[in-house]
Amino acid sequence: MKTATSMRPLLAAARSGSAPRSVRAASTIAGARRGITATAGARRTAVAPLRAAVGGPQTRAFSAGQRRQEEAFDPTMVERESDEVDVCIVGGGPAGLASAIRLKQLATAAGNDDFRVVVLEKASEIGAHILSGAVLEPRAIEELIPNWLDEANPDRFDGITPAAGDIMRFLTKKMALPIPAPPQMHNKGNYIVSLNQFTKWLGERAEEAGVEVYPGFAGAEVLYRPDGSVKGVATGGPGDCEGWE
Repeated sequence: MKTATSMRPLLAAARSGSAPRSVRAASTIAGARRGITATAGARRTAVAPLRAAVGGPQTRAFSAGQRRQEEAFDPTMVERESDEVDVCIVGGGPAGLASAIRLKQLATAAGNDDFRVVVLEKASEIGAHILSGAVLEPRAIEELIPNWLDEANPDRFDGITPAAGDIMRFLTKKMALPIPAPPQMHNKGNYIVSLNQFTKWLGERAEEAGVEVYPGFAGAEVLYRPDGSVKGVATGGPGDCEGWE
């Protein structure tokens, strides 16, 4: 995820259609998974079992197993597959998906259809790790997707319940005393939603906008250039994702 200080160059690049400098990313999912499989297989076959025959030369069998272990496949020597993208966002929650959608909207409006935005999410599917309910203040989503509740929109989000009112209580061991809710905690015009369902819906809208969403890939480590600047992230398998400079 980019910091606030780096978003302005990103927005400028999206609007202008100019491609950023060297950027790499982890969209080689099949290749990465093949690498993981090969590594696991190599580990399973790396050590030969000892010969257990009575009176057999167990020392010789141990030496053979040790020699095979020395010749075993070293996963650290695998060439890491990589790809180049304009923006790589780690985390497919509401903030990451909304950022990806907005960047893609700006790029498309500027005629820059080749502007690539990638979202990496550690869960097996978008929303799987977002379990709580939430009260949604709708101003941001109305700016991002104006027709998100429009009855004429077949892709509208329909899992909402308008907030009916606010009740605040001060709890003691035996009593619940009503107290006035502060103005900043009033929920008039807000909606009660399942954040899990809302995030799944937002992920679908991101893919429709052209964002590349890759669930099942956690950002394992940050990759740095020799000068200390961040160049991207490495995923959990043999593959890496480098975002915009």
